[in-house]
Amino acid sequence: MAKINWKQIERELPESGSNLYGQLSNTGSLEILGNGEYDNIFIITSGSTPSLRVNNQGVTIFGPYNQLPDPTPGGIAYSGSNFWVGIDE
Repeated sequence: MAKINWKQIERELPESGSNLYGQLSNTGSLEILGNGEYDNIFIITSGSTPSLRVNNQGVTIFGPYNQLPDPTPGGIAYSGSNFWVGIDE
């Protein structure tokens, strides 16, 4: 079995083009400023599928699912030009 170690997240974020892994906590507000250089200023990816992104115009785009995930109360999913909302019954 591989040895797993913890690595503290540095106060300064990695250089441009680097990835930040682990958990990042923030108290207060978080502001992300895009300069138009990139197509997307915010991307959430699950596996190899981008499930949510914000483009450089500020438009939120849901990634399509080929197969809907398990319903989650309060969750929103996009598939086949339809939006699905998870509700408690």
